[in-house]
Amino acid sequence: QEVEIFGDSQVVINEMLDEWAIGDPEHERWVGKVEQKLQQLGIRATFARIDRKRNSEAHQLAQQALDGVNIEAKMKR
Repeated sequence: QEVEIFGDSQVVINEMLDEWAIGDPEHERWVGKVEQKLQQLGIRATFARIDRKRNSEAHQLAQQALDGVNIEAKMKR
């Protein structure tokens, strides 16, 4: 299965594309977790950067998660 993942952080997108090496151990741990989960699920991902204005809902959810806010959602099929 193939998916396209969009993000508004140039640093994160370039790290996921193996174009930049960040060197921050915690960041590298998260990249490893993402790569492991994608592989575990059999997903081939491409990554692309978009403006934060176009990514406002995802940015808000990420901020809530970082603030410890419980987020519940149901997937639509």
